[in-house]
Amino acid sequence: MKVVYQGKEVELKDGANGFDAAKMLDPASKNKDIAIKVGADLCDMREPLKAGAEISFVNEDSPEAFELLNHSTSHLMAQAIIRLFPNAKFGFGPAIDEGYYYDVDFGDQVITEADFAKIEDEMKKLSKENIPFVRKEVSAAEAEKIFAANPYKQELIKEHQNELISIYEQGDFTDFCRGPHVPSTGYIKHFKLLSVAGAYWRGDSANKQLTRIYGTSWWSEEALKAHLDNLEKRKANDHRKLGKDLGLFFISDYGPGFPFFLPNGMPFQRIGINRVKRRFNIGADWKKKREFPRLIFFLYNECIFNYRIFDLIAVTPHIDAANRVIAKALLTIRKERSNRLKVVFRQMF
Repeated sequence: MKVVYQGKEVELKDGANGFDAAKMLDPASKNKDIAIKVGADLCDMREPLKAGAEISFVNEDSPEAFELLNHSTSHLMAQAIIRLFPNAKFGFGPAIDEGYYYDVDFGDQVITEADFAKIEDEMKKLSKENIPFVRKEVSAAEAEKIFAANPYKQELIKEHQNELISIYEQGDFTDFCRGPHVPSTGYIKHFKLLSVAGAYWRGDSANKQLTRIYGTSWWSEEALKAHLDNLEKRKANDHRKLGKDLGLFFISDYGPGFPFFLPNGMPFQRIGINRVKRRFNIGADWKKKREFPRLIFFLYNECIFNYRIFDLIAVTPHIDAANRVIAKALLTIRKERSNRLKVVFRQMF
């Protein structure tokens, strides 16, 4: 059969896959090619090619390589976890900008960063085993049998009842995934688990909270070290740490994303307010206008603060009467949505 490579038609044997094409068309880099592009689609190296396809190879230096590596590393981590914690059940495990994460239900088991070392050790063992990532397509009924013990995968499968579903096998581990992946676990060598957090299944607080493990994976030890050094620098320059160290502001559970300014930080707050005034063309007589008080109200509304702070303000004697009235109004309407909020707000201003 004929395919198109670098603008020219070339002859390959019928049924040839990416490995066969790389051996013939890119012999100098055949061991560095990690995926193949067929037209605009990124495919596994084991993907059988079709006659007339326009192909190109993806290697470690390609723009797609980092995401591909990290997605594959999330599967490597999942396989390591299932060996260490056989009752674990997996949700989503995508690549992200600087690495990957996987959401995992460990049941009653509590996983902390203290567990990272043993998970990483198991990942290194699996890397040395050089287990191939093998893609298969199955029906929804077959997929339901394969993932019968995993309610999260079952939920996803139900959304694809009339489709063929792609799964990936890597030795004793199988995952529901579109792919593609690197050819085998042996390509994944330089990685680090970074942090653990809670995450509701599908981002819905009505669902169970899973354990989200973040990690990062790179093509060389030098690149990994450089990234980890950069993360440490970011921590040192984190605005939350600097604000506390310099006595400018602090972060509280009453408003996790909002700075509570201290006396030394008030000039920065005034700078921010002045920028808002300029942005909305509010002059020196802004107190007489309706626009700016409305704006400030929405900046300090229930979307920013935990409602408990309004309880506190509403009963604190040294808080001025006007602010106590606002706090009580916010407390009254906090469970009502935006239309009601706007009506009450207009009445107040």
